[in-house]
Amino acid sequence: MRRVSLPAAALLAALCAVAGCTTEQGYLPIVATRPVDLDLRGVDVSHFPVKRGVEGSDTRATSVFLIPTGDGPSLARAVEHALARSGGDVLARVHVRLRQWWFVLVSVETLSVRGDSVDIPSVDQPPGERLTAISTQNAPVIGFQVEGAPRVDGVEGESLAKTYLWVPTRTMSPTLQEAIDAALARGNGNLMTDAVVEHEWWYLPFLYGQEGWHVRGDVVRAK
Repeated sequence: MRRVSLPAAALLAALCAVAGCTTEQGYLPIVATRPVDLDLRGVDVSHFPVKRGVEGSDTRATSVFLIPTGDGPSLARAVEHALARSGGDVLARVHVRLRQWWFVLVSVETLSVRGDSVDIPSVDQPPGERLTAISTQNAPVIGFQVEGAPRVDGVEGESLAKTYLWVPTRTMSPTLQEAIDAALARGNGNLMTDAVVEHEWWYLPFLYGQEGWHVRGDVVRAK
């Protein structure tokens, strides 16, 4: 077997890992992947078990040979990873980051979350494919009425950036927080339920590229 010298190995690694960057995607006061009753009036939530600084992530290959795989990292999977590690039901005070790596033939993205995991004793439901609660606003969610509050179904929001012939349409990368903010503003609410969050990134060299976040769900104005 032919041995690869250290300088040659370093050069090979440099050729394989072309570039990478990490961007802040926003702050979410609350995210949940499991059916939870957010109307906890009359319940002493101060005794609920809380684990601080819990982390979770989801990593996916987003393109191979410049062909999009159609399988980007999922916020729901990242949140559920954190909740499964901590035994919680709701993730609060969540910071979201997106790390993107561009290799010679493959691009990879990792969506990571870090927040406080809250264990609600009355919850004993498996996670679903949709987010049962998500917000970018400091909405009075836990302890206030959600059931019967004004609701708008099927609201969409997006944050998108396009590139034409290497010229971007915006200087800053689109963020998850912008997309959720847009949906909440459109639905005139402060909380999304039954939500789907998707991130896309693809690029045709020298011609056109697109990156952005898309969210869709019901917008509630919690009292």
